Amino acid sequence: MLHLLKNLPKVRSEALAVFIFAMGFLAGGMFWIGLGIYHPPVNSLKVAIAFSALLLIFHAALYGIVFFVVRQLAAMSFAVRGRAALAGCVALSWMITEVLRSVGIWAMPWGLLGYSQLDNPLLKGLYPLIGSHGTAGAAWLAAALLLAMYQALARRYRLHEAIPLSMLAAAPLVLVASTASAWLEWTQPSGRTLTVRLVHTDLPGEEKHAPQAQLDALGQLQRLAGAGQADLTVFPELFLLQTAAALPHALRSDIVAAVRSTHAALVFGSPAGAVAGSEAQGAQNTLVQLDENGDTHVYAKEILLPFSEYLPDHPLLQLAYRYLYHYPQANFAAGPADQPSFVIKGIPAGLSICSELAYAGKASRQARGAGFLINASSDAWIPSMAYMRQAHLIARVRAAEAQKPMVRANNVGYSAFIDHHGQVLSSLGGAAGVGVMDVAPRTGDTPYVRMAAWLADRFR
Repeated sequence: MLHLLKNLPKVRSEALAVFIFAMGFLAGGMFWIGLGIYHPPVNSLKVAIAFSALLLIFHAALYGIVFFVVRQLAAMSFAVRGRAALAGCVALSWMITEVLRSVGIWAMPWGLLGYSQLDNPLLKGLYPLIGSHGTAGAAWLAAALLLAMYQALARRYRLHEAIPLSMLAAAPLVLVASTASAWLEWTQPSGRTLTVRLVHTDLPGEEKHAPQAQLDALGQLQRLAGAGQADLTVFPELFLLQTAAALPHALRSDIVAAVRSTHAALVFGSPAGAVAGSEAQGAQNTLVQLDENGDTHVYAKEILLPFSEYLPDHPLLQLAYRYLYHYPQANFAAGPADQPSFVIKGIPAGLSICSELAYAGKASRQARGAGFLINASSDAWIPSMAYMRQAHLIARVRAAEAQKPMVRANNVGYSAFIDHHGQVLSSLGGAAGVGVMDVAPRTGDTPYVRMAAWLADRFR
């Protein structure tokens, strides 16, 4: 792509090339959106293709437009020329676009280039410093350096003619700094460990709504509440489909008594009424904690997915109502922006529900000050293994950005214990199961979390 751009005659041609490249990139990374939209007989195949194509074209156009603006500003403001300027413009514009794709009513923060470098030994250390958005720009700069060095070798080592001296000087510094950063520990061990039990379920489609499935879930909740051998048991998103208050009083009393006797906290997903501090009316997608004393705490999902969790009231989006499938639970209200963390044995946990992990600012706010991260998910809403793998990768990226371990309990897809560098320690996928592992909480915050959380506080 960089080789093609340097041979194009005009900025408009370059911007068009960036748009076409971005369209192919997004189609490869986000084709599963069509599967999420396709719900026969409500949504036909034609409707699913049309809506997914419009979404991808819009987001791909953002890359081309932002590149055009950055390229023009660079030429006007700094009078920079040559391949170094071109590579810098591509890197900066791609990074800016990935930020833009993660905010606003058009937000669709999946299929980002910044998620792809977590296992790259040259770039993985950048996540705690500049996050996934910054790492996307670094990937383009690394590609430019590799291209320039290849061209230099092809020209019989005439380096001064193939590479600007500034790039020659920068190349070793960038490579050494990025590689060395992988060894930097921005957070510190707290000196404590928590034994965590992770519950993975496998109820695709509407199977979770079956009465027998909900009876089985209640039985498992009651059984594990009294099982002991763990400080915390984490269940997936909407593990129960009725509110905790609607459970029989005797059952609730038994569960609370079991938690108190074992001093082991429970965290499970269920719908609930509006939490304290929320101006919303109606049900909310929540995580419920029964702490070791049997007291109840609730966290409500703040960032909801349009059409699958709520119906947007924006006039432009309302035009799409008649063409789109309405999910059975597309009537949730958003939780408040500032909610207290769950505290497990004196250690605060950074909380997120399902797709909230894709929003970097939100994830950073939750990671700030936390000892470890909890994510309760359900990947059953899109029947795509590509989506499930991407969601799993995003969870790893968020753990690496915060340098905090993560516990991810999932229905369908992947449940996992992830360490503070984003590496998977243990995972469950496919059939339902239970895993137990010691988790080592950490103190402190990475530079990226502090910066992203500060920005999210001011621009949310």
